Amino acid sequence: MERPTARQSAWQWQERIGIRDRKTLDGDQSLFFNRLMDLGDPLEDFDAVNKKYVDDVFGDGEIIVVIGSVDDIADLDLDPGSIAGSDADAVMAVHLAMYDHTLIGSGVDLTEHLAAYDHTNIHPSNIIDGDTVDVSGRDTGDVLTWNGAMWVPAPPSSRWRLEEGTYVATPASTSTITTLISRSGVIPIGTPIAYKIGGVYYFGIVRNITPDTITVAGAPLSGDIQRLLLGVAEQVGQADYVIPGVFSAIAEDELIKTFQKSHSFWRGKPAYLVHISHIVQALDSTVQPNVNVLINGNAVGTDNANTGLPVALVVQSTGIGINPSNYRIEYGDVIELETTAGGTGNASDLTAFLTFISES
Repeated sequence: MERPTARQSAWQWQERIGIRDRKTLDGDQSLFFNRLMDLGDPLEDFDAVNKKYVDDVFGDGEIIVVIGSVDDIADLDLDPGSIAGSDADAVMAVHLAMYDHTLIGSGVDLTEHLAAYDHTNIHPSNIIDGDTVDVSGRDTGDVLTWNGAMWVPAPPSSRWRLEEGTYVATPASTSTITTLISRSGVIPIGTPIAYKIGGVYYFGIVRNITPDTITVAGAPLSGDIQRLLLGVAEQVGQADYVIPGVFSAIAEDELIKTFQKSHSFWRGKPAYLVHISHIVQALDSTVQPNVNVLINGNAVGTDNANTGLPVALVVQSTGIGINPSNYRIEYGDVIELETTAGGTGNASDLTAFLTFISES
């Protein structure tokens, strides 16, 4: 049929003479720009739709349908910032196609553009491609994540949770963090903790907590904290070793091999030995031996010139007497215990407890 170009008040359907002279519509039809009134609501996929039905479904907002490539979108005269509630990805595509955001930061003044369009309606984070992100305190390779209010660096793994605005960056000591608000009811003792200092992550465990402080055991707090992360209980692991009988008649760096007639190889994920504890059943008659842990032959404890803490009848535990150069353990690494010689050499029945924090 020939398409009409203007409304005609007098027009006819294209008809066909059917069986017994009944008339049916034939082929494509045109209303010649007249209204089709009193149309019911659609029931099946190919039913026509009336205006009220569309308004009820979509409300009073604008509906934009773009057919074609992304390049075609740039030809549309739209203000995406005014399309609040529209699909964020679709509106973002329109906006980014219309405006070259890569120019932001290149010296081109886009102040007028950024002021004219409400970017919060385009993306809930208020950040779009090309926008400047505050990178103070960030490092190359950092991945950012949206925390509901701002972009922050993503933790090393999904198990780590970022602490922000709750502590003083400069530690009170090599083992103590000052808190700005009480965390004593939030962070349990024994929680894994990671602190970024000088661009490097160090690991420990929460040893004590008060309304004003967090005390850690593990790598020492050697400088200002750039980032503080808290882990979960599942990241904590413990390995216990029993050395029976008298063990310190002489200095020995293979207690497990010598007295247990055994070997200890790490078969887990990368982790960090952050806490070394031990106890004996009987003390040396004179001078107590010091006990330490070795990973691949390297001393982890730094107390008493890297020989470890002296044994006692109650549990002795390291604080920040941990060497960050030696405390990481990987699959296949060897764990050993070492002792100095006791004064008399008759301390006996040693049990050592090693606490590890998984990296992920």
